[in-house]
Amino acid sequence: ADYAKTFDDWHGALTALMDGMESRKFKGYGNFLDFSASFFKDGSLRSSTSLTWFARSKSFSMRVDGSEPIIHFDTVNLVGIRRTDSIAIMATSGDYYPAETEFRGKKGRVYWDRHGLTDAYAFLGNYKVDVTKSLYSADSVKMTYPLYFGEERVLGKFEDKISTTTGANTASYPRFTSYESVLKLTDIGEGLTYTGGFRLHGLTVYGDSGGGPKATVELKNEGGKLIYRGIADAFVIRRGERIVGDQVNSAFYHGIDSIIHPSVNFRYNIPERILSLYRGDRAADRNPFYASQQDVNFDVDEVKILVAQDSILFGEQKKGIGKGNKAITIQSLQYFNARDYNRYQSIATYNPL
Repeated sequence: ADYAKTFDDWHGALTALMDGMESRKFKGYGNFLDFSASFFKDGSLRSSTSLTWFARSKSFSMRVDGSEPIIHFDTVNLVGIRRTDSIAIMATSGDYYPAETEFRGKKGRVYWDRHGLTDAYAFLGNYKVDVTKSLYSADSVKMTYPLYFGEERVLGKFEDKISTTTGANTASYPRFTSYESVLKLTDIGEGLTYTGGFRLHGLTVYGDSGGGPKATVELKNEGGKLIYRGIADAFVIRRGERIVGDQVNSAFYHGIDSIIHPSVNFRYNIPERILSLYRGDRAADRNPFYASQQDVNFDVDEVKILVAQDSILFGEQKKGIGKGNKAITIQSLQYFNARDYNRYQSIATYNPL
């Protein structure tokens, strides 16, 4: 390293900063001195007891823009460390503005390797990192994740965060959200297709509408025939494990008939190929299931479809004491109940029926 040139560049930057400093405004000057002490010691851009950002590079250069010192890196790994957690932007380039404590970067990759994924990563474009903070974000990022997208790169927004704790908060970063709201994922389980937006939080995939059409899950049997379609604002997807959602407009198809529900909780166990539709506590959830073949409503809390066995269970009994088992009520659409009829009218002058 050319230490003499480095010192001359640093001294020139300090002089320019002092010459351009307005009366009694010392923050930029103080930031530059703090940066210098830590950077020349261990390569850190800013260091504190709770958060440190490192610029790990073999070379850099200093220049002055007006009265502002700038440190330029052609190639650098930007690493943030906070206690036991760390994040990194690999093989990036950019300029660090010590007076503003801001790194302005171009390109670089962020990997999901802290979650054990070796082939999932985000390509950054232009971005900024405030090195006093543990969170940063970037727009127009290209996501590579062969398990879901094959060779395609998906455009979206990205954010990453260093955490002080372990658990759900740490596990939910890095995060990627696709701009496209009509992506199709087919390699998530046998016979399964998901269509909608895509969010990746750590290892968990959230399929949602992304402001566009609602998300859709479709399931086909071994013969390639559609047997289920669910439409909702969002689903949670764990590839090869399960898909879950709530308030799902559901239709299970058998032959030319179907069993439908307008708003039901949905869970599909991918390895066991078991589809569970169960009612929640919301008003719409409490609607009965409708079976077109018999033209009846089933007032039951759960319908379970065993896809591999080609069978359906209505209100499967729970083993044990106090499990809340109750009888199934089946009601024809031709059924008339005067009490229900009067209840719908209430105090109105006419009956909506």
